[in-house]
Amino acid sequence: MKGTMLCCILRVNNNSSGRGWHMIAAILIFMSFLLHRAGTVPLEATIIAVDNSMYMVNADHRPNRFQCLQECVNLICNVKTQNPENTIGLMTMACMPEECPCVHIAPAMNQDGDLIQQLLAKLGDELSYELRFEDSMKIAWSSLKHRMNKNQRPRIVALVASPLVIQDQQDLIRFGKKLRKNNVAIDIISFGDSPRHNTPVLTAFLDAVDRDGNSHLLSMSPEECPPGGLSDVLFTSPILTETNAPQAPTQQSTSPAAQDFSEYGGINPQLDPELAMALKMSAEEEKARREAQARREREALARSAAAASKEEGAVKIEEKAPMTPNAADAAANATAVTDFNVNTDDKMEENSEDEELRRAIELSMMDQDVDMDQQKGA
Repeated sequence: MKGTMLCCILRVNNNSSGRGWHMIAAILIFMSFLLHRAGTVPLEATIIAVDNSMYMVNADHRPNRFQCLQECVNLICNVKTQNPENTIGLMTMACMPEECPCVHIAPAMNQDGDLIQQLLAKLGDELSYELRFEDSMKIAWSSLKHRMNKNQRPRIVALVASPLVIQDQQDLIRFGKKLRKNNVAIDIISFGDSPRHNTPVLTAFLDAVDRDGNSHLLSMSPEECPPGGLSDVLFTSPILTETNAPQAPTQQSTSPAAQDFSEYGGINPQLDPELAMALKMSAEEEKARREAQARREREALARSAAAASKEEGAVKIEEKAPMTPNAADAAANATAVTDFNVNTDDKMEENSEDEELRRAIELSMMDQDVDMDQQKGA
């Protein structure tokens, strides 16, 4: 594609008209868009190592372990192939003791996820034998070394549900350090019986492989698995959300909340960038609105507090201010007038009482005179 675009640019450049330069600008913009689109998913060559042992028939993960594995592999293929330059392969890790784990689809050229799904459907009818993890990792690395594009970063994604039988753990750790030296990343999805039996050895192996957080362990027992299945947990795990930026060191993720994309409203920006960006902008607008409202409330509260403080200060100044001579004379006059009115009222009350007493005495004496006249007449 890049070579075709370059030929078009050279062909248009030979034209002497100004229209040719507009075509060149349009093609360059289109190329930058494609490069940006492809840059959302790292350039990788990935081989998926699946557990096809007899333990995969168990139904502790609904509907059974192998169908959960198929859903996870389908999800991984869809995400990895978003970059058209990525390649993806498939191998099985369980085999007879005298055989070696088998690479069914080499990651050298394949970009067809449907082909992997068709092969998995056939392998689901042939579940047997025991898983050989150490040999599988070595064969996976040998297959990745023969990738066509050396700019692709090699990655192994292993899905393990069986108890591991490790012959020499120190040898496995040494091999992990060798993978780290060759910049090989490993993601392990541990489910079924694996979380109860394999977590210590898998953690030690990934610690030896990890470089700047490029390797991850997703551990999910049947009791912790959500109703949506193991693929729901994988969808929001660092295994599928990794970008070109370095990630945190190797970690175990036991719940979908390990990385919830709260900044994008819970949507993976790599799978649906338009919806994720719209939700992010909406959340930022709501945050700005709340901050503005809180700022207005704080300013109103500060103004009311300042007004109350100013009023209180004015009252205190009025109480503490000395009285002027005119104000003192006015206060004295007001006091004198008040005292005069009180004295006048008291005197008027006393005079009225004396008058009533005098009239009562006169009436009493008149009654006595009338009584004496009546007695004399008799």
